[in-house]
Amino acid sequence: MHIWILWMHIWILWMYIWILWMHIWILWMHICILWMHIWILWMHICILWMQIWILWLHIWILWMHIWILWMHICILWMHIWILWLHTWILWMHTWILWLHIWLHIWIELWLHIWILWQNIWILLLNIWILWQNNRVVRLSIQVKFDYTCVKVIFLQFCRFG
Repeated sequence: MHIWILWMHIWILWMYIWILWMHIWILWMHICILWMHIWILWMHICILWMQIWILWLHIWILWMHIWILWMHICILWMHIWILWLHTWILWMHTWILWLHIWLHIWIELWLHIWILWQNIWILLLNIWILWQNNRVVRLSIQVKFDYTCVKVIFLQFCRFG
């Protein structure tokens, strides 16, 4: 009977040791699980911080793209304005050149016509004077003198042409 009691005490002691060991093991497991939860929480905080940083970076990149787009629109507007200005200047130069050529052609044409008309009148006047001189005086010296005067007048008008 004593052996049986002893055996029972040993068995109970063994059970207590085993239960104690199980409690230590469960405590260790809880500590590991707690440590794992702390590590997962830390990882979530790091991931959240990275996401906030990436979000800020995306906002900054978006702002830079908007600014670059605005700059391109401004540059495009300036190019359009410069192109319009150059087109206007080219049109004005073309118009002035055309006007200049047109005026030169018409002024020179009318000037030449006017000079020609004056020469014709001088020639007719010269013929009339010669005819009158031949008819009235019939002196060769007088005719030559009148012809020279008309010729000098004629040459003076021709000089301006």
